[in-house]
Amino acid sequence: MERQPSTWSRAFFKTDTSCDAVENGASECFNSLIVSSRRKPIITMLEEIRALVMERVVRMSNKACNWDDEICPNIRKKVEKNKELMRNNFCRFWRVSPDGGSLFEVRQGLEGFVVDTQSRTCTCRNWQVSGIPCPHAVAAIYFIHEDPAKFVSPLFSTVDFTNTYNHKIKPLNGIKLWPRTNFAKLLPPKSRHMPGRPTIARRKDASEGGRHSRRNAYGHEVSSRVSFETDIPTIAKETISRGRIDIHGEVRQG
Repeated sequence: MERQPSTWSRAFFKTDTSCDAVENGASECFNSLIVSSRRKPIITMLEEIRALVMERVVRMSNKACNWDDEICPNIRKKVEKNKELMRNNFCRFWRVSPDGGSLFEVRQGLEGFVVDTQSRTCTCRNWQVSGIPCPHAVAAIYFIHEDPAKFVSPLFSTVDFTNTYNHKIKPLNGIKLWPRTNFAKLLPPKSRHMPGRPTIARRKDASEGGRHSRRNAYGHEVSSRVSFETDIPTIAKETISRGRIDIHGEVRQG
């Protein structure tokens, strides 16, 4: 295993971040926005990124002004999904038993979980990792006649979302109006020509199969005769010259 499980497995995720995402979607989305900018000189690149971020901050701030819910819309959808799962799959099978305090035992046969509505935890750990009540927690919350949306992490509230985009990025003048300095002018690094012929085609992964140039089929390289398809029988030239070949590759004397 190339990577340690602690870097990608949910079993090792921290419970104070309220994020259960395994993929790195935020970075991938940001990188896709700056593809054309990161190939430019450093100052031009930073200026374009600054303009993109400034526009996004304003756009997200204006979007939050139209929300009338206590939690963000996408989080509301996840809460409703867990509520629907609880109604369709858990109501008939899961039994909620309180201890008289904030602890509840949600059980189905030999499978059971302990839910604490005060500390907002469940032994399945989905509530702690994601910050959204899991179906077991939803069953316990409904038992005390409360709204599961009230038990969502404060990080997903509309107030926190609005506060995140309250820090505005100030606009700047063009480069012609920037103050001059006495520092040495930065020049681009000298280009180095590496020895050998420059490669144009991309490097293939070890798992990618080769392609035969004459048969135009995948499965083996030109230097190899092993193919995933049935090889066509080959016949010596002198044999072909003495007879004729039928469709099955057999030699007939004519």
